[in-house]
Amino acid sequence: MAVAIYAFMTAWGELLFASVLTTEETRTLAVGLRQYAIQTSVYGNQVLDAGAVK
Repeated sequence: MAVAIYAFMTAWGELLFASVLTTEETRTLAVGLRQYAIQTSVYGNQVLDAGAVK
Protein backbone atom coordinates (compact mmCIF):
# COMPACT_ATOMS: atom_id res chain seq x y z
CA MET A 1 0.00 0.00 0.00
CA ALA A 2 2.82 2.38 0.81
CA VAL A 3 4.40 1.75 -2.59
CA ALA A 4 1.14 2.61 -4.36
CA ILE A 5 0.81 5.85 -2.41
CA TYR A 6 4.42 6.77 -3.14
CA ALA A 7 4.00 6.00 -6.86
CA PHE A 8 0.85 8.12 -7.04
CA MET A 9 2.49 11.06 -5.26
CA THR A 10 5.53 10.89 -7.53
CA ALA A 11 3.42 10.76 -10.71
CA TRP A 12 1.21 13.61 -9.52
CA GLY A 13 4.23 15.72 -8.65
CA GLU A 14 5.72 15.12 -12.09
CA LEU A 15 2.48 16.16 -13.77
CA LEU A 16 2.21 19.38 -11.77
CA PHE A 17 5.90 20.18 -12.27
CA ALA A 18 5.65 19.65 -16.04
CA SER A 19 2.40 21.64 -16.25
CA VAL A 20 4.02 24.71 -14.76
CA LEU A 21 7.44 24.61 -16.37
CA THR A 22 6.67 23.54 -19.96
CA THR A 23 5.33 25.46 -22.92
CA GLU A 24 3.11 24.35 -25.78
CA GLU A 25 6.16 23.17 -27.75
CA THR A 26 7.96 21.40 -24.90
CA ARG A 27 5.17 19.74 -22.95
CA THR A 28 5.51 16.15 -21.82
CA LEU A 29 3.30 13.22 -22.79
CA ALA A 30 1.46 13.30 -19.46
CA VAL A 31 0.59 16.98 -19.81
CA GLY A 32 -0.45 16.53 -23.43
CA LEU A 33 -2.76 13.62 -22.56
CA ARG A 34 -4.28 15.60 -19.72
CA GLN A 35 -4.98 18.56 -21.99
CA TYR A 36 -6.40 16.23 -24.64
CA ALA A 37 -8.60 14.43 -22.11
CA ILE A 38 -10.25 17.61 -20.79
CA GLN A 39 -11.52 18.66 -24.21
CA THR A 40 -15.30 18.58 -24.57
CA SER A 41 -15.71 15.74 -27.10
CA VAL A 42 -13.02 13.18 -26.33
CA TYR A 43 -13.74 9.49 -25.95
CA GLY A 44 -11.95 7.43 -23.34
CA ASN A 45 -10.66 4.92 -25.87
CA GLN A 46 -8.88 7.71 -27.75
CA VAL A 47 -7.03 8.79 -24.61
CA LEU A 48 -6.04 5.18 -23.86
CA ASP A 49 -4.83 4.68 -27.44
CA ALA A 50 -2.77 7.87 -27.29
CA GLY A 51 -1.03 6.72 -24.13
CA ALA A 52 -0.35 3.16 -25.26
CA VAL A 53 3.25 2.23 -25.95
CA LYS A 54 3.53 0.51 -29.29
